[in-house]
Amino acid sequence: MHKQLYKILCLVFLSIVQFACNKNKLSLVATEIQLPTTNNLQAICFINDSIGFAAGGTRWLETNFYRTTNAGNTWQAVNLNTYSAGSVTCIKQLNNGNLMAVGLSGLCYISVDTGKNWSFTQIGDYGNYVGIASNNNTIFLSNEYGTIYNYNYAMQAQHKNTFNISTHKLQMADAQIGFAACNTTILKTIDAGQTWQFTNAKSDFFRDVFCTSVNNCTAIGLNGSIITSKDAGQTWQQIKPQNKAFANGEFLNAIFAIPNTNNLIAVGDNGLLVKINTQTNTYQLIKKFTSKHLNDVCVLNNNTIIIAASEGKVFKLLL
Repeated sequence: MHKQLYKILCLVFLSIVQFACNKNKLSLVATEIQLPTTNNLQAICFINDSIGFAAGGTRWLETNFYRTTNAGNTWQAVNLNTYSAGSVTCIKQLNNGNLMAVGLSGLCYISVDTGKNWSFTQIGDYGNYVGIASNNNTIFLSNEYGTIYNYNYAMQAQHKNTFNISTHKLQMADAQIGFAACNTTILKTIDAGQTWQFTNAKSDFFRDVFCTSVNNCTAIGLNGSIITSKDAGQTWQQIKPQNKAFANGEFLNAIFAIPNTNNLIAVGDNGLLVKINTQTNTYQLIKKFTSKHLNDVCVLNNNTIIIAASEGKVFKLLL
């Protein structure tokens, strides 16, 4: 009798806790779009509120690449006209307006016509490339092996920096100052990628960084932490702590700013979605709408969130 009563009380308590947690979460309606693949989508990029790209694949076996012209409602496969195969991990629009996609084994695709056609370029060291950034003169490419390359727009290698930690996504905050997310820290350049210095950011395997200005940068970590800098990366403050040992993990993969606000959206594994406010240094979990891994995110000017996810899925949410 006592055991049964104890079980009932425990269930009631857990229900109350769950209700309280969900009550504080933001609820958004998600639309799921299945692309013609079940491979993981790792990258998403939009060049305006209509035209965008989603890509992924299977390690070194298959490349999946899709284009939309109606804000992600429907997607068409892109003919890459190459025998190279491997997962695409990052797509960006460069400062000159061209598009670039990189991925495993040094694969690189470039489009000069808003993504209608793509040309293939092999990056010489065959590294697993995961990050793209640019200024008016230089393209910066980072790979998982701890290397950041500087290329000119003719895709000629100009400079190389190598570190003893893995480098991930990166962004230039202006023509000279940029940041790279790395295992255990954030790197910073003040001379357009000629040199990179370690910052005081620490305690996570950082995966992505997004700057709305030189003095407003936010980074996310694989172990769930969110940090921000308001002084060009000289110091970093914690918004969300990393996962506690032996606790249920929250693993973050990518971050993107909501236009014309102080807010950003971060996505992660098992449907994790977080809204971040860098003015108040607070965050709010968004109620889960899927258990799929959310790998990359962008936000359109009309406040539509578009997410590339596992198993060939794209999700659209309206803020």
